[in-house]
Amino acid sequence: MLTVETNSREIGLRYDQAQKLLPSHLYKTLQRVGAHLQRAVIARLRDASAPKVRTGNLSRSTFVRIETSGNEILVRVGVDLMKAPQGRIQELGGRVVPTRAKYLTIPVGQALTASGVMRMNARQFIASPSALGFVGSFVNPTRTAIMGVRGDGSVEPVFALKTRVQIKPTGYLSQTAAQEEAWILDQVGIVVPEALV
Repeated sequence: MLTVETNSREIGLRYDQAQKLLPSHLYKTLQRVGAHLQRAVIARLRDASAPKVRTGNLSRSTFVRIETSGNEILVRVGVDLMKAPQGRIQELGGRVVPTRAKYLTIPVGQALTASGVMRMNARQFIASPSALGFVGSFVNPTRTAIMGVRGDGSVEPVFALKTRVQIKPTGYLSQTAAQEEAWILDQVGIVVPEALV
């Protein structure tokens, strides 16, 4: 029996009669299926419905691995959470809260590049506001933002201050598994009768 499984960091294909079916053509088929799934996950991450691609770390952290154990073969397509720790919360969604400070500091405006990558963190900005073209900085009276002060005295928010942020789930792994399941079963279904001959 072939099953397609997904969790917060990977898609797995498990075949429980693998020992009988390990000739090289089955293994190559499973490698091809894994590579196809990896491309599909990356495409979903770049899709307009997914979060805006900023650094590409999540896409670059995807992997394909084939494991065999006893009568099972497992094809894993997932995200290396050591390289992209945001992978789990992007898949499942969840609440982000500060762990070492009172507020999360969310970069806005001048603190972001055109593609949305943070130029510097809030501590760096407070220590050196001139790095972003400001002459000073302060926390606004309502404690909702860290403001930058221009040479002409004008101010603008550089970091929003939040006590929590809710991340919506994208389901980039689970939706890819659901979308590709019929194709996967078809690909393996073609080669399994050949392997049994």
